[in-house]
Amino acid sequence: MRPFWTRSKSLRAAFKPIGEIADRFNLKVYDLVVSADASALSAIDSLKDADRTKVSQAIFAAEDGKLSPTVTLSANSNVWFDLGTIEPARDQTLDEVREEVSTAWTAEKVDSAIATAADKIVARMTAGESLVDIASSMNAIPQLSLPFGRSGEADTSIDTAVASKVFAGGPDSHGTALNNEGEQVVFSVASVVPADGPLDAQALDSISTDQRNGLYAEFVTGVRDDAGLRINEQALQQTLTLTGH
Repeated sequence: MRPFWTRSKSLRAAFKPIGEIADRFNLKVYDLVVSADASALSAIDSLKDADRTKVSQAIFAAEDGKLSPTVTLSANSNVWFDLGTIEPARDQTLDEVREEVSTAWTAEKVDSAIATAADKIVARMTAGESLVDIASSMNAIPQLSLPFGRSGEADTSIDTAVASKVFAGGPDSHGTALNNEGEQVVFSVASVVPADGPLDAQALDSISTDQRNGLYAEFVTGVRDDAGLRINEQALQQTLTLTGH
C-alpha cells in the first residue's frame, strides 16, 4: 500500500480539488484570507506560530492557475493549499484600520503624557527639589536600587537601557530613561561606587562598542535628516515578514 503522503501527492498532481482530497483522508480544510503578516493562519490550531511565516511565504509565491507547492513543515507534517482569488495590493480603508488606528493613537497619547510628566519631574529636580520630595507631592514612593553596573541589575529591574543612561550622566545626575519594556524611568543618582582596579577587557570592549554604535546612529540620523529621507514602517515590516526576519 502506498503511504498517505504519496497518494495525496498523486492526487494533487492530478489537480484534484483540496476538498476532495481532504474528504478522502479525513483532513480539515480552512478557507482563509491570508495577508503578508500571516495573522489569519492563527485560525489553524495545528499550525505552529513558527511555521506561519513559511506557509505565508509559499502562498504569496504561488501563481494563479498553477499547481500550488507542498509546504513541508516536518517529516510527517505538510500543508497543501489552493489559491481562490488574489486581491491586488492596495491601501486599507479607514474602516478596515479604524480599530488599529484608535489603539495606536491612544497609546501614543498616553506615552506622550507620561513623557511630559517625566520631563516636568526632571525640571523640578534641576530647580533643586529632591526626587523624594517630588514623589511625596505626587503620592508616589521612590525606590532606592541596589548598586548596579553598566549592564544593570541581575533581576533586570534596572535594565541595560536605563543603566546606560545613568552611567552617561555621572555623579549627582538625574534624568529620564526609556527601559526595554517601553516604560519611562525617572532617576537620580544617589551615590557612585568607585571602580576597584582597571576595567577588564570585556567591560572596555562593551564601552568601545557602545561608543561606536552611538556615533554610527548619530551619523545615520544626520544623513537621513539632511537628505529628507523617510522610512515607510508598514512597508519595512511587510518586507521583514516576507523574508522571515
